Amino acid sequence: ECKSRWISRVPGLWLALPMLLAVGSTCAAAEPLLVSEDRLKSDVERLSGFGTRHTLSSESDPKRGIGAARHWAETEFRKTGAACDNCLEIVLPDQTVSGERIPGQAHIVDVVAIQRGYERPNEVVIVQAHIDSRATDVMDAASDAPGANDDGSGCALVLEKSCGQPAQLAA
Repeated sequence: ECKSRWISRVPGLWLALPMLLAVGSTCAAAEPLLVSEDRLKSDVERLSGFGTRHTLSSESDPKRGIGAARHWAETEFRKTGAACDNCLEIVLPDQTVSGERIPGQAHIVDVVAIQRGYERPNEVVIVQAHIDSRATDVMDAASDAPGANDDGSGCALVLEKSCGQPAQLAA
């Protein structure tokens, strides 16, 4: 029987804002996952609906910016975890960073969902996307930058993978 370990990481902010899904497996060939085309499309549309997900955009606006996107991703992981008998542990590591493309300091928060493995818990496979988006001017945190294909579609994939696997493990 193939059992897997999932670690899903959806950074709210990071310099490059990677969105990460690390999968540890105990079998040579992974079981096929059921994928919902409707859910993928809905997630891309939802991510695009935040207007911008620029690293320096609002952390506090409930409808627009990186904070709203990060909160939504956390909520999605919590819903997934609740559906699989709390199989996901959600953590929110954060740090303050500065750099050449960050005027002043920026508060960086990741949304990390961890599903512990049954066997071989130290083995992982990584699927990555990033939750941020930007306009042509990399310093423009205010203009719309919906980011459906950079990288809303990748984020939707990470959310879909975390959504499919727990249900299969419980079966």
